[in-house]
Formats: sequence, C-alpha cells, structure tokens
Amino acid sequence: MRIHTASVAAALGLALAISGEARAATTFLFEFSSKRGADGTANSPIVGTGTFTSSINLGPGVYALSSLTGYSMSFTFGNTTYTNLNIATPLSEVAVDVTSFGAGERLVFTENGPVGDGGPYKGSLDLVSGSSYLTFEPSLFGGHDYFGERSGGSLYFANYLATSETQTTGLLSGLTPRTTSQDAPAPAPGAGLAGLLGLCALHLVGRLRSGASRRS
Repeated sequence: MRIHTASVAAALGLALAISGEARAATTFLFEFSSKRGADGTANSPIVGTGTFTSSINLGPGVYALSSLTGYSMSFTFGNTTYTNLNIATPLSEVAVDVTSFGAGERLVFTENGPVGDGGPYKGSLDLVSGSSYLTFEPSLFGGHDYFGERSGGSLYFANYLATSETQTTGLLSGLTPRTTSQDAPAPAPGAGLAGLLGLCALHLVGRLRSGASRRS
C-alpha cells in the first residue's frame, strides 16, 4: 500500500502540535511593591520583578515544587538577583498554589503539606544570597500576599503579585495537582510565632494582619 508523504507529514505535525500543547510552558511574572495594599495587588512603586516558569502547563491547583521538573525562577531587586540556586528552604516543604485570576492565573508560594517553613527565615519559601534574603509569607500569617526582602541596605515587607504571562489550552494536562487550592492544609489551630522571633519583616506583616482582624 502506498502512503502519501503529505498525509504522513500532516499526521506528524498534528501529533507534535498535540504534544506541544500538552507540555506548553507556563510563565508567571512577579511584581514586588514597596508598600502594602489590598490582597491580590502590587501597587507602584515596584521595587522588584521576577519570573517563575514551569516546563509543564500548570492549571489551578497546588503543586509540590519538587514535582515540577524543569522549573526556573529568578527575582531581581536592584543589583541583587535570586534564582533556583539561592533556595534555602527544603524543596520537599515548598509548593506553588495556582488559582484563576481574571482572564489568567495567579501563583503564590505555600507549604507542601502540614510541615513546612523550614528555611532560615521561616517563610513558605526562603532564598538567600550572601547577606541578602527574600522570603515569602507563610500560611500561619493568614495569607500568601506578602514578601520580605533585604539587600543593599534596603528592607521591604509589602505585597507581591505573580500572574501568568500567557494561558495555554493544551488538550492534555501536563501534571496533576497534588490537591486543589481549597483542600490545601490549613495551619494548625493556635499556631503562634514561636521560633520566628527576629524575622522582622514577616513578623510585622503578621502583627498587621492580627491587628486588622481584631479591629474587624
């Protein structure tokens, strides 16, 4: 039986297209504000920017960072840059939480399961470069909207926002979430700030959230 070359090429092209859609990368763009604002915002002036890229299409859900092969991250504040090489929290304790956000998606760093925050600054993710550090708000402070960063004599504790650069609509899901955002483990009742003393940036965030709760 004679097989037409054009037909073979078309079939191969379709297979490659499907494969490409299934594994399409998802890139999230980060903005770090210098002042606190409403949750889910990052208002100017912006003091830092960055990216988180997964080689696999990420739909809404919570993913253990250790399960995301081929991911990369880079965050820049002035002359200081943090990358994968600067991660100081055990990877097994870190997860990314992806939720629908407007026409796209939003990403925050969270804990992988009930045990986490094992980095030097007790954030959901800590990155350290020399004497500089970047730490993301842990669940026990009531949210994942804030960051703390210290470098070059500057200290920030304010909002960050990471949203998807483009949305992919692959025919197959590249990876199954560990759980949905709604099922993510909540901090244990009564979890306090013991062990976090001296982490001024995120401690101040915790006090602000606690004070706002008492006033409401």
